[in-house]
Formats: sequence, C-alpha cells, structure tokens
Amino acid sequence: MSVIHEDQVRQAKEIVTAHNRATPTMLERLMMVHYQTAVALLEELEKLGVVGPEIGKLGLRAVL
Repeated sequence: MSVIHEDQVRQAKEIVTAHNRATPTMLERLMMVHYQTAVALLEELEKLGVVGPEIGKLGLRAVL
C-alpha cells in the first residue's frame, strides 16, 4: 500500500486539471512517483470528486 501525502494530492490535482486527463502513467512520469502511488493518488482524487472512475484497462479517468 502506498502512503500519499496531502501535498502530493494537491500536485496531482493541479496536473490532471491542467492536462484535462488523468492516468497513472501520466502522474508517474510527471510527479516522478511509483506506479502504485500514482494509482493511489487517482483513487484519492476520485474520492474528492476531481476525477471519475477508471475507464477501461489503461486506467484512464475523466476529469470532472
């Protein structure tokens, strides 16, 4: 299980809203975090209503 911090969630939110897309791979590259951390960040953003549920097998999520 990945430990995520509030500042990482804030940074992830800024990234997905700026790019109008959300994938674990994108966060992994832009934030320089492990893939599982990127997935955990997207799950947290979903709880906060920033992104929608995962679409398909690639982890793409709609930015709300």
